Amino acid sequence: MSVKRWTVVLAFSVIIFGFIGESVGLSSEGMILMEVRKSLQDPEDNLSSWNATNIFHCEWDGVSCDGDSRVWSLDLSARNLTGSISPAIGLLSSLRQLNLSFNSISGSIPSSIGNCTELEVLDLGDNLLTGKIPTEIGNLINLQGLYLINNLLGGSIPSSVGNLLVLSEILIYSNNISGPLPSSIGNLTSLKVLRAGQNSISGPIPPSIVNCKNLTYLGLAQNLLDGVIPREMGRMQNLRNLVLWENLLVGGIPPELGNCSRLKMLALYDNDLRGQIPRELGRLHSLKMVYIYANNLNGSIPEELGNLTALTEIDFSENELTGTIPEELGKIRSLELLSLFENKLRGPIPRSFTELENLKELDLSMNQLDGSIPVGLQNLPNLSRLILFDNLFSGEIPPLLGSNMMLKNLDLSENYLNGSIPDTLCDSEDLEWVYLSSNQLTGSVPSSLARCKTLQRLVLMNNDLVGSVLMDITNNTEIIDLELSNNSFEETIPAELARCRMLKVVSLAGNRFHGELPNSLGELTHLAAFNVSNNLLTGSIPSSLGNCYKLLRLDLGGNMISGSIPAEFGNLTLLEQLSLADNNITGEIPPSLSSCFHLSVLELGGNKLQGSIPSELGKVISLQYALNISSNSLSGEIPPELGDLVLLMSLDLSNNELTGSIPDALGKLTGLTFLNLSYNLLTGPLPSVPVFQTMTASSFDGNKGLCGGLLQMCPSNNGFSPPHTQGYMWQETTVSTGALVGIIAAVIGGAAFMIIAGACWFCKHPGVLLPADEKPHLSQVSHYASSDGIHSEFAKGANKNVRVP
Repeated sequence: MSVKRWTVVLAFSVIIFGFIGESVGLSSEGMILMEVRKSLQDPEDNLSSWNATNIFHCEWDGVSCDGDSRVWSLDLSARNLTGSISPAIGLLSSLRQLNLSFNSISGSIPSSIGNCTELEVLDLGDNLLTGKIPTEIGNLINLQGLYLINNLLGGSIPSSVGNLLVLSEILIYSNNISGPLPSSIGNLTSLKVLRAGQNSISGPIPPSIVNCKNLTYLGLAQNLLDGVIPREMGRMQNLRNLVLWENLLVGGIPPELGNCSRLKMLALYDNDLRGQIPRELGRLHSLKMVYIYANNLNGSIPEELGNLTALTEIDFSENELTGTIPEELGKIRSLELLSLFENKLRGPIPRSFTELENLKELDLSMNQLDGSIPVGLQNLPNLSRLILFDNLFSGEIPPLLGSNMMLKNLDLSENYLNGSIPDTLCDSEDLEWVYLSSNQLTGSVPSSLARCKTLQRLVLMNNDLVGSVLMDITNNTEIIDLELSNNSFEETIPAELARCRMLKVVSLAGNRFHGELPNSLGELTHLAAFNVSNNLLTGSIPSSLGNCYKLLRLDLGGNMISGSIPAEFGNLTLLEQLSLADNNITGEIPPSLSSCFHLSVLELGGNKLQGSIPSELGKVISLQYALNISSNSLSGEIPPELGDLVLLMSLDLSNNELTGSIPDALGKLTGLTFLNLSYNLLTGPLPSVPVFQTMTASSFDGNKGLCGGLLQMCPSNNGFSPPHTQGYMWQETTVSTGALVGIIAAVIGGAAFMIIAGACWFCKHPGVLLPADEKPHLSQVSHYASSDGIHSEFAKGANKNVRVP
């Protein structure tokens, strides 16, 4: 049914019902509103005043009328309404404002809305509307504000929107709108605000948009726009905000944008823009924020940007910028954020930066900057984030850093800094995290830093730090991440560490920690990663670690730990890596480990484990990177259930006392890139499966009873038959009858001679017994086949760098 026919039918129905309504005093407009009400659900009874017994519809909630009792405004925003918008809305011919925002109304926008030709404001934002923007919206020639944000609307923007010549604002962001921007948008010479971000609008930006001469805000971020930024946009003299980030835009930044003299924000990040940053941007004296990070811009940073004295935020990070940082940027005294990370900048930090007294965040990480860190930075009173990691900085950390500022985040890791850690870092008592890893720092950790009550992350790995720190840390109840690996700390792990109940990551590997692991560690129920490998720890493994249900990685390898593996480890159902290698652990492998359903690395090699390999390990189908139980005293046969670990890439069972044959089921491990079964007591033929054909013979060394395949041929008189290999056929060999008789005669004669000679020897030595077989000698080959990325330090953590919104 066409819109006109539907409108006629609906109007006729309302007139009929109007006669009935008149009999009880309800006007025709009241009847229209009642029709609108029928399509809405009102769980909170906010529309209780909307009923036929209340004949004065102008007094109903959200209804405003003119002097003739005709509805000119309907505001039902934020009333928790559901349902749909009735087509009857199109019969309110005097309606100038319709606001149904902040509800949960679904369905489509009725095309009859085009009949409300007096409408000036249409706000249907923050609902669940679907379907397309109706073409009939182009009939609303008096419309000044169109607000459809945060819905589920699809389709394209109708070209009829170009008819709305008095339209001042279009806000349609956060929908599913697709297709191109219609060129008719250029007809909207009264348009001031166009915000259509977070959709799927595609195609180029139409050059006709420059005809919107009154446009102050153009927001098209997070779409699929491609092509170049039109040079003609330089004629948009009233433009204050140009927001085009996260699209597919290419080409360069037009130098003509330098003519947009009123521009305050330029956000072009997350595109594929190339070329240099135009020097002409130095003419934008009103510019406050410029974000052009995550592109492919090259060249140097224009020194003309130092003229932009109104700038508060600059982010040029994640590009290919080269050269040095201009000293002129230090003239922008209003600057609060400067982010240039992940470029190819070189040279020193400009000394002029020590005059940026309003600077709050400085991120120059992941460049090739060198020289020392200017001492004057310690005097910037508002500096809260100083991020300089992964550069070539040398010298000492400014000695009073933190004493005259509100320092929260400090990352100077991966440089060549030396000297000691300043004891002033936490003077402001705002410090949240400190990353100083991979430098050449010496001395001890200042007690004032370790005791800092606001500190959440302390990462000091790969330095030359000494002394003790853990006892001071126990006074900090906020700490989440503690990483001290690869230093020379020498102390015991105190039971009081359990006070730090928020700890998620503890990495103390590669130090000189000694003594026993305290049982109180089981109280760290938020712990996700615990690494104390390569220390001097003794004693047994606390069974209480089985209470750390959130553990993902547990590494106790390379110590002198004894005792057995706690069966309680089976409670760690989220565990991904368990490394207990190179200790003195005894007992058996607990079958309860089969409950660790997420385990991808299991390293138990280099211990004194006995008993058999639990068949239950075959249930841990998540094992992918490594199963290493080599260099123990395990006995029994290889469980065929290990063949169910179809994701496994590395299997090492070497240097044990395993017996029996290699199960054919291991042939299912088609992803194996490393296999070591050497130096056991295995016997029988190698299974004739493709996975064994890719291995070398050294994978089976030291098993005298193995044969076939890569090894020597199995003898025919020991009960073994040559393995059948798919794709191979035994080759027939023709032997003459005479030669065959000769061979048989020689074999029989040789055998007879050996029998007679043996009998004579036995008669002369009746009391001698044959020596028992000796256990095969274990080689000195390491049991521990590490692979890159499996046995390594924990990463510093994600999202170190806070992105500009």
